Amino acid sequence: MIDRFVENFADKLILLETKTGAHVSYKLMTPFSALLHDYVSIQVAAKKIADFIGLSGLTFVIGVAKQGENVAGRVDLGNHGNAVFIDISDETMAFPGAVAVTLCHELCHKWLQINGIRSEPEADNEILTDVTTIFLGLGKIMLNGCIAAKETQETTPIGTRTISGTIKSGYLDREQLAFVYRLVCAMRRVPPSEYLSELHPDAVQALGDCNASFGQCFDSRFHVPETTQELVDLLQKRIVALQVDFAELEKNVGYLMLCCETADGFITKGHKRLGLLLREFKEIAEQPDPDPALNFLRTLKCRCRLDQVDGELQTLGQDTNFYLRHLNAAGSFLHENPEHFPPIPSVFNITRCRQDGTKLRVPEESANMLVTCPTCKYRFAYNTTPLRFRDASTRVTASSTGHLDPTKGREAEVKSKLPPAQREARSKGARLGRLLRVLGINRKARSLF
Repeated sequence: MIDRFVENFADKLILLETKTGAHVSYKLMTPFSALLHDYVSIQVAAKKIADFIGLSGLTFVIGVAKQGENVAGRVDLGNHGNAVFIDISDETMAFPGAVAVTLCHELCHKWLQINGIRSEPEADNEILTDVTTIFLGLGKIMLNGCIAAKETQETTPIGTRTISGTIKSGYLDREQLAFVYRLVCAMRRVPPSEYLSELHPDAVQALGDCNASFGQCFDSRFHVPETTQELVDLLQKRIVALQVDFAELEKNVGYLMLCCETADGFITKGHKRLGLLLREFKEIAEQPDPDPALNFLRTLKCRCRLDQVDGELQTLGQDTNFYLRHLNAAGSFLHENPEHFPPIPSVFNITRCRQDGTKLRVPEESANMLVTCPTCKYRFAYNTTPLRFRDASTRVTASSTGHLDPTKGREAEVKSKLPPAQREARSKGARLGRLLRVLGINRKARSLF
């Protein structure tokens, strides 16, 4: 916020300096010693301000008139030849310091118009006008009069009472005016002996507070051309340090992408192997023959072949468990940092056939479905239930067909108490039964086991 505050005022001064800096005096106008309390005194003051800022060719006609709420004065910027009309609020007239501030502000409106300088929206243009008063050397008047006070004595039947009043003028408060004034003096190398003279105590205090808060903005080294290059070099060093971190991040991202590609390739390779096995078993099963002995032998062959591929399926299941466990852990960590990583997708209803790459849209939030690829007819299990990350304490078991099931830990414990030979026979029988159901072999054949 502070940086934006500084930059905003610096931008306005850069605009003014770029447009008119070569023709503006660096002098500071001395505050008025006489009170501005009537038409003659304010007319004389307006003439002095106009001459000081280079508007001596114009005639300023100052009047007093009631203004709207919170309006201290108004200038007519219409084309009236050399005459410029300014109205001062009747309420402002009671505070001489506020009158001087209002005159500075309204005359600077005319100066900006003549020089073709304006800012949008209107509120920002009013701030630019206050900045312009200081840019043109009227900073002491602005600082002394931006908060004006007065005391009057009133006689009453029971004695005399003192009435105090305060009025604030301008669009910038005293602290903001102090910053702009100090910045203008710093950029013009105005010494403290000059910019502090003839200021009221409150204004001097405001400048002291400004130096304490923003002293780094008035560094005299900013006048040295090499300072800009030093700042560029400092930025370059910081950028290089960040780029080194980017390089490390890029390597990590590349490695993670490689890991994901490896896991994705494992899925495709696994599906292709499963597809080959299914086709192999279907070729055996899809040879109907009236000879029951032949059917018996073919089913026996399926059983033998299942024993042969059982170890391969177990290895595939273990590898699947390995990939899932590690990627699930990584995903869980990323999910816990939503400020840096995207949320979990709400649906997972787009998949692809791992045999030929066909993209498939499947029903949302469906579990344990069998999907058939319309192109190659490959059937595979899939589910579109929301992604869930497991706690580290959750047991994950893998069946010999490679399906992970965190709910089967208890069942696995019970089975482990059976004798090894009986446990193996039951496991093989269950696996063969599932496979035969997928292959569509008749109930009679399955009953043999």
